Amino acid sequence: MKFVYATALGVLALGCVGAANAAIIVDGLYDADYGAPTASVAHDPGAPTSNFGTPGNTTGGAAYNVYLTSQGGIVYGLLQVTGNAEASAGAFANVYFGNAGGSTIGFEITNGNVFKPGVPGSFSLPYSFSIAPGGSGVEFALPESLFTNPVGATGIDAGLNPGDQLILRLSQSFGYSVAGGASYGDNRLGAITLEAAPVPGPIVGAGLPGLVMALGGLIAWRRRRIATA
Repeated sequence: MKFVYATALGVLALGCVGAANAAIIVDGLYDADYGAPTASVAHDPGAPTSNFGTPGNTTGGAAYNVYLTSQGGIVYGLLQVTGNAEASAGAFANVYFGNAGGSTIGFEITNGNVFKPGVPGSFSLPYSFSIAPGGSGVEFALPESLFTNPVGATGIDAGLNPGDQLILRLSQSFGYSVAGGASYGDNRLGAITLEAAPVPGPIVGAGLPGLVMALGGLIAWRRRRIATA
C-alpha cells in the first residue's frame, strides 16, 4: 500500500479547473448535488500505521462518507468525516481510480501528486486541479481528461475513454483507514460514467500558454481515439 503524509492543511487551491460548478463548491463541505453517499467507510483498526505512528484524538477511530459525481467534464469527490466527533479530515488522502479490472491511476489529493498504483514514486500533476483539505472533509475536482488522456510526461495513463465507467476503487485517509476491495461491491466506493464526448475544457493559465495546453489535450484525445478504434 502507498502512504504519503501531506502537511498541507486548511484550504489549498492548486490552480483552478475553471469556475466551480454552480451547485458544487470545492470547499470541503457537502453540497446537495452530490446526493446520497456512494459509500460509507468504517474505521479499520487493522490498517497499517507504521508510517505515521499511533493515531491521535483527531485521527483515531474516524469513519467517513464518500461522495462522487461528475458534472461538466469534471469529477467531483468528497470524503467527509463521520463517527468520532473529534476527528478531522486529516492531512492526507490518497484515492485510487480505475475500472472493473483494477486501479489504473492514483492521486495524493492533499499534496497534488499523481502515481501509478503498484509503482513506487509519484509526480506533480502537470495540470491544475482544485482541492480543499482539512476540517470535516477533503474535497477535490479533477478534470475528466486526467482519466482519458496520458498525464503529461509521467507515463501514467488510466486507460479509459470517454463514455467508460470510472470507479473509485480505494481510499486511504483520515484515521489511517484503508477502504475498498470486493467487500464494497462492484462499484467499490463509487462509480460514474465519463462524458461520451469531450467538452471544451478550461484554459489553464492565461494567454497563449493556456491555449497551447488546451489544444494539446484535444489532440491527445483524438490520437487516443484513433489508437483504440
